[in-house]
Amino acid sequence: MHKIFVDRIGDDLASQMHDALAFIDWENTVRPDSTVLIKPNLTWPEPKPGVTTSPAFLDALLSVLTSRATKIYVGESDGGTFPAEEAFVRNGLADVCKRYGVPFVNLTKKPARMIEDRVAGRRIQIEASSFLMDDVDVFITAPVLKTHVITRVTLGLKNQWGCIPDPMRLLYHHILDWGIVALNRAYAPQISVLDGTYAMDRRGPLEGDAIPAGWMAVSDNVVALDALGCHLLGVDPRSVRHVAFAEQEKLGTTDFNQMQLNRPLPEPVIQSVIEPDSMDRIAIFLYKRKLMSKLVFDSAATPLLYRLIQRTPPGNIQSYQPADGVL
Repeated sequence: MHKIFVDRIGDDLASQMHDALAFIDWENTVRPDSTVLIKPNLTWPEPKPGVTTSPAFLDALLSVLTSRATKIYVGESDGGTFPAEEAFVRNGLADVCKRYGVPFVNLTKKPARMIEDRVAGRRIQIEASSFLMDDVDVFITAPVLKTHVITRVTLGLKNQWGCIPDPMRLLYHHILDWGIVALNRAYAPQISVLDGTYAMDRRGPLEGDAIPAGWMAVSDNVVALDALGCHLLGVDPRSVRHVAFAEQEKLGTTDFNQMQLNRPLPEPVIQSVIEPDSMDRIAIFLYKRKLMSKLVFDSAATPLLYRLIQRTPPGNIQSYQPADGVL
C-alpha cells in the first residue's frame, strides 16, 4: 500500500520533512552508501512563485537526507534557452547545496542513450539520462503544485520530462504523455516530495496565477503523489492522460482507498481552470505534429520565425559562470 504524508506547511519545515520521510520509512530506501539524486523543478532561470521548487523545500529535504547518506546530488537538465547551472544559482538552490556540501549535476552534460518502451499500446523511443539509470541508487523527484496548458497538470511524473538531457526535448512532445511514463519507468522515483507553497492555475507551467496554498506532501510512489496533487488542484487524476497511462502501466494507483495517509484527505485548495492563450494553442498544435515541430523549432527557418515573434529559439544555450564560483 502506497504511503502519503500530507500537511499544512508550518514554521518548522525541516521537522515536518523529518516526520514525512519517517512516515514513508525512508531509511529502508536510502542506505548510508546510497547514491541519491534530487530532481527539483527548475523550469525557469530565476525565482517565480509557483513555478520552481523553493530553496526552503530543498533545505528541509537535505537536512534529513544528509543525516544518513553521504553521496547526494541535485540534478537538472538545461532548459530550452538557459543552462541548468543558471537556474540552479539564480533560484537560490546553489546556496542551500553549498551549506550541505551537495554538488549539482547538469544532466545535459552527462551520458545519455535512447530507450525503447511500449506505453498504452504505443511503441516509442526517447532519450534518457544514462547517469540516472546507471549511477543513481535513489532517485527523488521534487515537483511543485501546478497546472499545465498541455498536460493539465505538471507534478511528480511530469517532472521527469526535465531529465531528458537534450534542451530540444520539445521535439518529443508528439509522444509527451507516453514519454513521461517511459521515463518514470526508466528512473522509477523512490521518493516524491511536493512543494505546494503555491498552487498555479490557468496558464501553467510558467504564466499562470500563483495562488498561495501552503501544503507539502511526501510519498513513496509518484503516481500516488500525483493523485494527491491533482486532488488539491481540483482535477480528476484519471482525466490527466499521462497519470492514467502510468496507472494503466501499473506504476502506481490513483485510488486513495489503496493508500495510507497520515491524515484525512484535505479539501482541494483550488478548482483549477486551464486557459491556454493563442500562442499556447499554436504551440500545442505544432507539438502534436512531429514534422511541423521539426520545421518550426529545429530547421533553417527557425531563426527567422523566432525573430518575427521576438523570442530566443530553443536550444540556444549560453554558458553560465556565477560570479562567486559556487558551482
